[in-house]
Amino acid sequence: MSSEPSAQLAHQEPSAIRWRVIILAFLALLLDGFDTAALAFAVPTLATAWETVPAAFTLPLVLTNAGVVVGYLTCGWLGARLGRRRVLIGGVVLYGLGAIAAALVIPLESIAILSVVRLITGLGLGVVLPIAVSLSTSHSPVRRREAVSVAVTLGLPSGLTLGGFTGGALIQSVGVTGVFSVGCCRWRWRSSWCGG
Repeated sequence: MSSEPSAQLAHQEPSAIRWRVIILAFLALLLDGFDTAALAFAVPTLATAWETVPAAFTLPLVLTNAGVVVGYLTCGWLGARLGRRRVLIGGVVLYGLGAIAAALVIPLESIAILSVVRLITGLGLGVVLPIAVSLSTSHSPVRRREAVSVAVTLGLPSGLTLGGFTGGALIQSVGVTGVFSVGCCRWRWRSSWCGG
């Protein structure tokens, strides 16, 4: 069963909040926020390991944000053509792949390769926020949509905060590549969306 409202039900208000959709959308944004913070808190360690200055990582950081902007700008068009649920899954998969790719390319010590990977990751990150909020509010009664929108959007700063609080401990326990490998958990959770 699709989580997209059918054409016949598009004008009918849901009678209750569909919590499964809300929770999964919140988790998508939580992971989005964590991934956004990951490179920022990894830069000092990477700079030391690569024997360069932290400013050398400006390009990967900027390209991550550029990818996010392109994702924001294209998500409405993609959602209208492919369906919001598919676009949300695609965005989560894309930034999950980007995180895993980052873990694989970090040992190469190449700013250029890391920049390309972060651009791709940013595209996925940018698609997720607007689509997750849109999908969640459409599965909620009109009187609850504002609260649902705020609650789901809080996933992003919650992920950023989680990254800030756990980043140092994660780097010490699993290393920088391990921090990006946390993206593997996205694959397990994605099946919940695919299962309907």
